[in-house]
Amino acid sequence: MFAFQVAGESIAFNPNAEEVSKAAKHTINSSDMRDLLPILLHPSVIPSGQGGERIIVWVRHGQGEHNFWGEQYGDTAWYDMKWRDAKLTDKGIQQSKAAHERLMKAGLGTPVRVYVSPLRRTLETAIGVFPETPKQFTCDDRLQERLGEHPCNLRSKTCDIMGVAEFARRIDKKTSKMAIEPPWHEGGFESDESLRARTMAFKREVMRGLKPGEV
Repeated sequence: MFAFQVAGESIAFNPNAEEVSKAAKHTINSSDMRDLLPILLHPSVIPSGQGGERIIVWVRHGQGEHNFWGEQYGDTAWYDMKWRDAKLTDKGIQQSKAAHERLMKAGLGTPVRVYVSPLRRTLETAIGVFPETPKQFTCDDRLQERLGEHPCNLRSKTCDIMGVAEFARRIDKKTSKMAIEPPWHEGGFESDESLRARTMAFKREVMRGLKPGEV
């Protein structure tokens, strides 16, 4: 793994790429999740301003099928409907388990909640990183990567996601925010403004809900 300082707020680790110079230029506040999510961030201590600290752990998904084929055949793989809502490769599954071991060694304790994008690869990663506790995750559409153009970022319908037994067991239906139909952006990529609005709204909501000392 490679480590580097990110905006003074955290140490970032990337388990899936040998070149981190580009990722190192982006901070936790980056609005572009296509650049932010390729980073597996070490536990980040965020001052609460209320006499305590909130700890947020940002985790990048493991290697997906689209990542593997993109490495083999170039950018054309990113536009192939075969990789719509791509799942993890065997290597990606192992990466998620390795992330679990690293977080356990960090000694942070059990997180009070886990938020996850409803993409298949991110759900599979969450299960690998948190195999037992917490028992359920909150799925939120606002955590998806930039919408448009790339089928790998077009998630499955909610009914199909919940049709996978392990997903249905781990997803908290009461707290999750998933539209019945998968969100998408027609005619090109989602704008920076749209991406920034939804990701920052999510971050503000999470920060308001965390109490000092919680993970």
